[in-house]
Amino acid sequence: MTNRDKDSIRRRALRGIDKEKTHDEKRRLKDLQRRRRAEHPTREPRRKEWDGVADDDEAEGFERIRRRRDLDAAAPAPESPEIVIPDSEGREALVVGLTTGRARVLIDDAERDVQLSGEIARTQRSSIAVGDQAMLDPAELRVVRILPRSSRLSRPDPSTPGRERLLAANVDVAVVTLDASRPRARLVDRIVCALEAGDVAAVICVNKADLADDRARAETESQLAPWRDAGIPVVWTSAKAATGLTQLRELVTGRTTVLVGQSGVGKSSLLNALDPDGSRLTGDVRGDDGRGRHTTTGSSLRVLGDGTRVIDTPGIREFGLWKLELATLRRVFPEFDAAECRFRDCRHAAEPGCGVKAAVANGSITAHRYESFLRLLGELAGPSLT
Repeated sequence: MTNRDKDSIRRRALRGIDKEKTHDEKRRLKDLQRRRRAEHPTREPRRKEWDGVADDDEAEGFERIRRRRDLDAAAPAPESPEIVIPDSEGREALVVGLTTGRARVLIDDAERDVQLSGEIARTQRSSIAVGDQAMLDPAELRVVRILPRSSRLSRPDPSTPGRERLLAANVDVAVVTLDASRPRARLVDRIVCALEAGDVAAVICVNKADLADDRARAETESQLAPWRDAGIPVVWTSAKAATGLTQLRELVTGRTTVLVGQSGVGKSSLLNALDPDGSRLTGDVRGDDGRGRHTTTGSSLRVLGDGTRVIDTPGIREFGLWKLELATLRRVFPEFDAAECRFRDCRHAAEPGCGVKAAVANGSITAHRYESFLRLLGELAGPSLT
């Protein structure tokens, strides 16, 4: 074989590669073929037909040649099976669960497991969350796009510095759950900061109320008083004793709700109490330190019988704040607004003439609230003074 023959074969091979269709082109071609079949389900080959033609010389003339489909238009078309064409814009679905590279979605009142697109899967922790409204590829039922969110709950990703980790999306209210025997009021401050930044309303639920005596209850009420004064509902419940559940149910009915709190505070037990028809694994606390065991390993959404959506999240040890701003921090400590400071942009730390520090000194603002504010002030994302 000569070099000229080899060059000729190589050119023919390259021309064949250029004509090879990509996966997206093949899919679009199939969609086009399905649409054409739907538009012409009984289409036949075109052929000419003479209609009313005379064979002798006295014929007045030929009628115009007409296509077969024009003649058939006057007669009823035979019945054919309905052909459903997928919406080229995709299908909308609610994300109710997530695993690595996959999502469980609610679509047409049924749950289905679908894949995530490569782009979403690569940044899964920061790009998709339970509660998201997602668009699915109509051909492959694959999540390809996340619709804009009305709200979000997030924190920094512990495993990837500088990246946000989404916990829940499109949430109306968050039930911040505490253990009555070991309440952590400062954790409430941190979570409420994240809720304020994500445009989510808060409800504080002190669970396991049957474990707190009168003294412990009074102390907890004192710590939570600033939140109650700020208009945040505080509910005492016991999933075990079935107390306080009616009040909690009234606060979440008809809304998308997320349960958030430490391990072992009884979030899953509360969810089971709110939805007796659905069973969710619960766990006891550890005997050595009294801390809870993880029974929820990933966020999941459950739709209750009345249509209420509840997202259960894994227990948290610590709660970092994603890009906290001073404006958000000011809204989380509304009792500071009544203090008169010398400087309009006072940060209530080392400035002279600070009215907040004076209020702490005379007892009108509690010391533990001011200490919590200073801790959070040190985590601000930037120097904003608005």
